[in-house]
Amino acid sequence: MSGETNPIDAQAADWAARLDGATLGPADAARLDAWLAADVRHVGAFARAQALLVAYEDMQTPAAPILTTRPGA
Repeated sequence: MSGETNPIDAQAADWAARLDGATLGPADAARLDAWLAADVRHVGAFARAQALLVAYEDMQTPAAPILTTRPGA
């Protein structure tokens, strides 16, 4: 592996980050739709970028403590 960033993956990551917790305006939504429609690889890259973002955010959330006794016991 060369370590170089795939331009499609980089664009997908940019779109996923822009959408994270935000709503795109009409012009940006149209640009995203056009980008997704331009190449089937864009759809897959965008889905992967969103999944990675969700996984990263899940890792940042502290896990609930493990109960050592039953509640109410």
